[in-house]
Amino acid sequence: MALCKETGTSDLLSKTTKADCRPTLLDRAFARVADRAREYISGLHGTFDPRLAEELKQIFSDSTCPAIDYERYALPFTYTYFLTNYWKACSALVLSTPPIAHRVTDAGSGSGATGLACLAYLSSCLGDGRWTIEITFIDRCPKQIELAETFLDIIRPDLPNIEIVGLFKCMDLRDWTEEHQQSECVLLGHVLTENSQDVAAIIDHGSRSTRPDGRLLIVERTDDPIWDKIKQSQSARWQTLESAGGIAMVPERPGFYRQGADAEVRYLALAPPHRAVLAELLDAYFTAWERRNADLLDEVFTRDAEYIEKPFSTTFSGLSEIKHYWRSVVARQQNLSVNIHRVMYSDDGAFAEWTAAFDSDGHHINVKGALVINVRPGSTRAHRLREYFRTQETERAR
Repeated sequence: MALCKETGTSDLLSKTTKADCRPTLLDRAFARVADRAREYISGLHGTFDPRLAEELKQIFSDSTCPAIDYERYALPFTYTYFLTNYWKACSALVLSTPPIAHRVTDAGSGSGATGLACLAYLSSCLGDGRWTIEITFIDRCPKQIELAETFLDIIRPDLPNIEIVGLFKCMDLRDWTEEHQQSECVLLGHVLTENSQDVAAIIDHGSRSTRPDGRLLIVERTDDPIWDKIKQSQSARWQTLESAGGIAMVPERPGFYRQGADAEVRYLALAPPHRAVLAELLDAYFTAWERRNADLLDEVFTRDAEYIEKPFSTTFSGLSEIKHYWRSVVARQQNLSVNIHRVMYSDDGAFAEWTAAFDSDGHHINVKGALVINVRPGSTRAHRLREYFRTQETERAR
């Protein structure tokens, strides 16, 4: 949460932000930044070989995107795609509503379209007062970093309610070693497509840089194949706040972006747990299940824990009863596989949707379910677990 520069407290935030803190694309901050950027971009006409822009279009039309030499393509890329990517980022931010951020990281920033969209979003959220926001642009191309710095200087006057501290780091995201949990908003805008071999590492870097009350926002083309790798690389520990595709932007007037399929966006907004112990307990519970090891439950439950296997069933009271149930039932499951599909967190609990499959007593069993664990304040063990599930049995093939 951003701090008011004059007071240094967060109490004033609720008094000076807009009542609903949910801007729309029609908020003037978005248009002011776009207008200012367009003026500069228009001046780039004639400064590069137009054939380079055609080459870029051909590159991006392929299903997979190779690494691009942005020292060569920086100006044509900015001229052709900056405003499109800016408005796509604006759309994703408005719909995913990340928190008011004191620190923002635009990782793989290019010339800064996603970072500038975030600044416009934050300015739209804020009301009176003057706020300090530190934004870090990271890119491996010196020319792109130079352009990001130029754009930031250009748009400062159009966001008068925020004081922007810009930091610029020229580095490869594979070498990104940000300090742990520093940013309330980490942006990955159109960067994973061009780093398809490093998707898991980049998302991991981004997650470690995101504060517990922050967001990691991934923005890519709607139909990009990279979404399959993103899904594979997404940690089950993270809460999916929004996931959407095919969001068409509606500009305030013509000319804000080029029409076509590339003017649509798909985004994924992720949030870490409120308390790290909640994600750790989920991991510990599912690890114990996958290994069918009741002794590992010592790391999951308090000694007086309650375990409710399913609604209206007997409650197992105490760690000893829970472990006895596991040894008599879970230990009989063969060829077990478990997958976590969605998690959500509160201050004192965690919710997880899961599926499992295993063989038992001559039958193959598929299970779909959900569980809720509760943790007392200050504790590192769950004192209650409730499960809800349905099973489907078929005779095991011989």
